[in-house]
Amino acid sequence: MRRIISICLMLLLSACGGGGGDGGNLSNGSNTGSTANSVTMTVDSGPSGVQGAFNLPYVSVTVCAPGSASNCQTVDHVLVDTGSTGLRILASALNASLLAGLGSQQVNSRQVVECMQFADGITWGRSSWPTSRWPARRRARCRCS
Repeated sequence: MRRIISICLMLLLSACGGGGGDGGNLSNGSNTGSTANSVTMTVDSGPSGVQGAFNLPYVSVTVCAPGSASNCQTVDHVLVDTGSTGLRILASALNASLLAGLGSQQVNSRQVVECMQFADGITWGRSSWPTSRWPARRRARCRCS
């Protein structure tokens, strides 16, 4: 029994490696998003009120009413989800002026609504197609519900 304990203790001590180093210079890094197809990303615990979120990637997205350069809003802390496509912003994240300017998507004179299921619940609401600015030089249409 002593022999097994001695061997385990030697293996444990040899795994320590001595340390000795100070860890070098650590940096949070910085990306200014200066190229045409890049955007500044923040990695943190998310907006206030979110619990259990650590080291998640977020971006800020500017959303405008279609055809408007002044009726816009920048939405901070939009979670980057590499497993999904498109952009989904809940209406509760947008101001009243922008919501009024969005209108609604219509098919055969009927409003298009959408249900989206998530791991912790669902969202239900109208669909619209505002203009979004990811990098400053690029515009894309996205879905809001």
